Amino acid sequence: MHIAVIDPSLFSLPYDDHLCAALSRAGHEVVLYGRALREGESDALGGYALRPWFYRLAEARRRRQPRCRALPWIKAVEHKWDMWRLYRHLKRSDVDAIHFQWTPIPLVDRWWLKRMAKIAPVVLTVHDTNPLRGRPSSRLQMLGQRSVLRAADHLVAHSQFSCSVLIEQGLPPGRISVIPHGLLGPMSEAPPPMPDESVKEILCFGAVKPYKGVDLLVEGFSRLPKPLRSTARLVICGEPLMDVQPLRDRAEQLGVAEQIEWDLRFIPEDDVEAICRRAYARVFCYRDIDASGALMQALPYGRPIVVTEVGAFGEIIRHETDGLVIPPGDADALAAALERLLRDENLALQLGAASFERARTIATWDEIASTTVQVYGQSTLMQRR
Repeated sequence: MHIAVIDPSLFSLPYDDHLCAALSRAGHEVVLYGRALREGESDALGGYALRPWFYRLAEARRRRQPRCRALPWIKAVEHKWDMWRLYRHLKRSDVDAIHFQWTPIPLVDRWWLKRMAKIAPVVLTVHDTNPLRGRPSSRLQMLGQRSVLRAADHLVAHSQFSCSVLIEQGLPPGRISVIPHGLLGPMSEAPPPMPDESVKEILCFGAVKPYKGVDLLVEGFSRLPKPLRSTARLVICGEPLMDVQPLRDRAEQLGVAEQIEWDLRFIPEDDVEAICRRAYARVFCYRDIDASGALMQALPYGRPIVVTEVGAFGEIIRHETDGLVIPPGDADALAAALERLLRDENLALQLGAASFERARTIATWDEIASTTVQVYGQSTLMQRR
């Protein structure tokens, strides 16, 4: 098959990369249409082509002026033009399936999805049933969300939770397939050894956004007994996509600033493994989520994991079996979970080994690609053609 995968802003580049590489390994011709790669993003493409189709002017401006306030509007104008060019390009191509990962401007994209459906079956992966967790950088990103879902021939959800939400939103069950999110970390024969450090690193890894509950993590860490807290360090690592100064100020107020390491930057692919291997435990204090690439990246490292009971987290991590599951927004419950892991190294080892074994049960990318191709070929996708 000739498959066009479309992620204009490369919002989910690691996911795109693994999926496209697996489709390519299965013998399909795959082209990923997105923006140009930025510094630090992996360019080790797995047998597929990346076409830097979108936002050439905006990306050039971003390199010169990273904080340019006009960037969202430049992208919005370019997006309309780039979608028109893509439509004309695909219309001339011998494409068999068009797979959108994201629709950055639904109000515009729904129009093009309907037209592209006349070229080939259009599939849309719904990474977030609550788009952008309700915090868009522009109001344009929220308009037309429901209609863009209806414009696709078929939807892919990563969990039963997401599928249920889509059905509650009025989408027909027959147009939704559940295909799990694959692992993003390197899978080895045995989990990497726990770090032999006197100070235990509690790692929060990934882009820093409001819904990820970093404020709760700071609060929960501060509520650890002081002697125990002195044996640990909280590491907040990732590109800040929000104002983090209030978090720093709160850490100062709580008297834990010196025990928090702020590694606030985009993390290049080459740095990820070393950071993850240093961790004693991984924490996901999310207030809201569907599926999490960060969690899929964490599992293969065999570290004890604490997650909140939101979205698909409960489908992946079973309390006391694969990790510790706590209520969302509960700093005391978080402190209690961290205290257990810091006091009981045997429990930490046990849960770390369990998270590694849980990783073994996750569908491989080759299996995910095979299921995805079956979705492309379903006769129901052709009914409107």
